[in-house]
Amino acid sequence: MHELTRDLQPELLKLLYNDFEFFLSMKKEEKEAQFSSTDIDEAIEKLTTAGKSIPTKEIPDFNYFKKGMSKDEIKDLPKLRFLDKEKLLFPFDFFCSYRFKAMLKEKLANSEAVHLTQGKQQELASSSHLGTDNLEKAFEEQGLWELPITQKMNHSARATLINNIRNSDLPLQIALLSAIGFTESKNHPKIRTNVGVYEMIARLLGTNSRTIKGNINVLNSNSKEDKKRYTSHLHQQRAQEIIKNIK
Repeated sequence: MHELTRDLQPELLKLLYNDFEFFLSMKKEEKEAQFSSTDIDEAIEKLTTAGKSIPTKEIPDFNYFKKGMSKDEIKDLPKLRFLDKEKLLFPFDFFCSYRFKAMLKEKLANSEAVHLTQGKQQELASSSHLGTDNLEKAFEEQGLWELPITQKMNHSARATLINNIRNSDLPLQIALLSAIGFTESKNHPKIRTNVGVYEMIARLLGTNSRTIKGNINVLNSNSKEDKKRYTSHLHQQRAQEIIKNIK
């Protein structure tokens, strides 16, 4: 697979991944259709007799779906529980297919990360980022200097903070904003909700709200958020040191 896909751009890898995912879902439906309701009842009875649990799966409750929702937002919808016919009737038939799908997903993630890094480097080289003054103004409009920690900062300290935010990668940016209380909805009376705060910060940093949400959530040690995908928690100590030195 490595030889076949190593030169593919993220867009083509994504098409391949989506096509394979669709192909796999069709094959699973064909397999399910081979079993009758009697087959299902017998399989359930067999598990029950053996004292084993009946396999189930959760899917999003699309009664809560709203137009324009992203994939991540759909994943966060309330869940409905159904009988998992695959695990009940043919649990190992598609094992190799799932492994291949996981390999494709990992390769796609790595490819997107490489292109994202290259794109960021190109942006820096062409000076397409917001200038310090413009970024400070954008944050100021969202109450950055009204926080207890930042209210007493002089002009030099404010410029230093903005420069640290501007020149840091996203996980450290979130850790910095969290360290001064900017990520807490209680400090944004006009917004009030966590979702509103995620969207506001996403606009300021030029990313999506789900990425912001994930990086904020992992700062809570009890969060079940994916700490491999979102890594701001690894930068908390560094962020606190930066803020301490600025003050």
